[in-house]
Parts: sequence; C-alpha cells; structure tokens
Amino acid sequence: RLGLACSSSVLPRSRGRPTSTLLAHNLVPPPCRYWWTTPGGISKSPTSFAEYRIEVFRPPSWFNVTAKPQIESLDPETWDPEDKVNVMQYGGQFALQYSMFYATDSVTAAVLVSPGSTTHSTNMNQRVVDLEILAQDIDSRRLVVKGPPTINIAPPGWYMLFLLNGDVYGQSAWVRLPGNAPRMDSFLTPATAATATRSN
Repeated sequence: RLGLACSSSVLPRSRGRPTSTLLAHNLVPPPCRYWWTTPGGISKSPTSFAEYRIEVFRPPSWFNVTAKPQIESLDPETWDPEDKVNVMQYGGQFALQYSMFYATDSVTAAVLVSPGSTTHSTNMNQRVVDLEILAQDIDSRRLVVKGPPTINIAPPGWYMLFLLNGDVYGQSAWVRLPGNAPRMDSFLTPATAATATRSN
C-alpha cells in the first residue's frame, strides 16, 4: 500500500531472523535503525554465535504526525465486557469517532490487520483486510465502516483497526471478529486437574 523503495538490510537474515511487517507502530525489517546490547561487537549469524541486533523500519509517513487519523472512540454498543474489546460483526455496520489535525483532511480508507505470527522468516498470520466506508461526516468526525463479508475473507479473531489518510495511518484500535476466536479467559484459566495429573 505504501509503495516505498527501501534500502537493503544492514544485518544478515537467516531462517531464524524473521521479518515482521505490519501497519502498526514498528515495522521490523530493513532499514533505518539498529541497536545492540552486547559490548565489544557482535558475531554475525548464522555462525556459531547469536545475532542480538535488530533493525526497526519506519516509513516516511510515520513522521507525518499532522496527517494521521486518530481513533478517539468506538461504538459502545459493540463492547464485549468479558474480553474488554469492541466486536465488529461480519457484514454489519461499525461506527467510530476520529480526529485529525487539519479540518479539511478525512479518512480515505480503513483496514483490519491481523496480529503477526512470525517465525522462520514467514508471517503465517499475515492479513490486511480493506473495509468498506459506508458513511463519513467530516464535521462531526463520525465514520461508519462495514465489517468483512465472511470468515473466508477474515477468520474470527483479534485484529488491529487502522484508519488511513492517503498513505498515512494513525494508531490502531483492537477489535474482534466473532466466532471461534481465542478469548482472554482461555489464556488466564488455570490448568485443569487432568492437565496437572498428566504433568505429574
């Protein structure tokens, strides 16, 4: 979407050095910055030593602060108190309030981005889903988008909702698509007795 020509990576990449490319705040591929934590230099991977440096790339649009759409609030009727997240229904309307620095600017696109599941140089959960904009009131900064049509386009689960002004995107907000999606209580529930027995 950004259509940028970026410089090559400074650090060597092996199968154990994945690249996580997201629309979110940090993109971790080439180029821009790197830092390290081991004094005296780092042996390059994949020799016999680990490579501790990482590169963080931020596109030029990242620094265009005044053009970023900022999500202020999501429709309270979509709030799920159990998971503490707003739920976007498939094919349904989803309203939100946003703000922008310039009164003449507006949202040109809205997308869902799935959280990365990156390993061995592959993001196995990479997915960006464009959302249809149903209505937008620039004066009140109210935006209504349409949820993905089916689970074939966007499987149930957690997504980051981004608003774009051209190629400039703002901070995301978490939403969840309903269905057989992981719930927070499943991660917080203590191990069952059967599990404890098997571990013993």
